[in-house]
Amino acid sequence: MLNPDGVVNGNYRCNLAGVDLNRVWDRPDPHRHPTIYHAKKLVETLAATGRLALFLDLHGHSRKMDTFLYGCEPSGSSAFTVPTSVPDKPFAVSNKTSKAESGSEDCSPKDGPACGAENGARLSNGDSEVGTTDECKGSVLGDSRARLRVRMLPYLLSWYDPGYSLEKCSFKVRRSKMSTGRVVVCQEIGVTGSYTVEASLGGCSSSNTHFTAADYYRMGKSLCHCIAELANVNDEELLQRMANEGI
Repeated sequence: MLNPDGVVNGNYRCNLAGVDLNRVWDRPDPHRHPTIYHAKKLVETLAATGRLALFLDLHGHSRKMDTFLYGCEPSGSSAFTVPTSVPDKPFAVSNKTSKAESGSEDCSPKDGPACGAENGARLSNGDSEVGTTDECKGSVLGDSRARLRVRMLPYLLSWYDPGYSLEKCSFKVRRSKMSTGRVVVCQEIGVTGSYTVEASLGGCSSSNTHFTAADYYRMGKSLCHCIAELANVNDEELLQRMANEGI
């Protein structure tokens, strides 16, 4: 938590000095914004090792429903890569959360890809594999490869857990967002896999119900699961599948 003093006093974004701490990442002051200053130093140190693939800034959203991600549209080739080795079952997302573990039956992971499709993933069959070798022949990825890479995690999340919405994700970087953690970590520090994860303070649009504590716990578990899946998935087949679906 990067705003403990503000939160304990009832604020969301502002510290006790009234500063929005997600608007000072480009110029954090060690005395006025110590948590951001040292968090940025830590990210810079980790990025310098060349092993920092993801930066996730977890937020609550007071107006929109569902859980979704904000990313950064790449201007050129993406530095965000995942292993290219082919696992035995590419895109074999398994061990989905049971209804008993989730707080909302209508907005919890279920067997098969249909629920993810409702949130934008649009997987059309029950086959857990991304694609076949034949489907990858004559690849149409071209210049869209970098654009698709930053959408891999949101795509997996929307397929795996219907609490996540791919359609509500945005990858545009507006001028007003240039000083946010997501944009600074991507553009200044060079971590292309930089996201803000926005979890609705309301609930799930498909069931029109409030999220419960169990729902938030489940979606956090799903986030960890899909991050791990990125290390095993055949990224070329997944990218091709996404391109074929017009993601």
